[in-house]
Amino acid sequence: MKSSRKLKYLTSLVLAVILFLVFVFVDKYFSVTNITVDSPDNAGMIFGLEDYRHSNLVLLSTDEMAKTLKKQNPEVKEVSVVKVYPQTVIVKISLYKPLAAVDNGDGYLYLSDDGRILNRSSKNSLSLPVIHYYQKLNQYLFVVGDWINFQDMNFALHFIKTMSDLNLAVDQVDINGADMILCKIGNRQVVFTTEKSTQLQDYELEQIVRQFKIDGKEFKSLDLRFEKPVVKF
Repeated sequence: MKSSRKLKYLTSLVLAVILFLVFVFVDKYFSVTNITVDSPDNAGMIFGLEDYRHSNLVLLSTDEMAKTLKKQNPEVKEVSVVKVYPQTVIVKISLYKPLAAVDNGDGYLYLSDDGRILNRSSKNSLSLPVIHYYQKLNQYLFVVGDWINFQDMNFALHFIKTMSDLNLAVDQVDINGADMILCKIGNRQVVFTTEKSTQLQDYELEQIVRQFKIDGKEFKSLDLRFEKPVVKF
């Protein structure tokens, strides 16, 4: 009986040692030692990458890693993580490009096309279109990395991009409420509204601009808030 118990004990001990050695071997063999950043935008320093060095590649959640990196790096727009066994992680990154600067009284907030705050600056050093909002954005509620999800602000960003695609370089946007998004282009202006879909206003603007180019005309003021756009020359 004693010898049988002793044998079982030794067998269990040997199995435990073997399992431990296998675990150590696997953990070390699949330990992340190479982290490669693949970015067409020449991404610089990406915070948080080193937190994943020496982690277990098998147990690593690529989705969670992507979410964490995007949260820690406001300039990052899209992240995808690819495992390459046994020890490599490839992080594919695309970066935001600042689209506009919100004048917040004591400085500027650089915004992406989807309303994410990319940076703060004391001046508009990038010469971006400047958005004047009817109220100051609370600096304690909005920090770098946050998204501004105001409908009128999102509409303004959308139309800045739309006009840029039509070679209309916006200098300034005045948002005085949902029914008044005034975009200034030199000595010309275009007025948008949140009461109509962006798609409809995009279509109306594009058709008018193209027709005026064909006719060799330039508008002074274009108001898209109404059922039929109002044009002044």
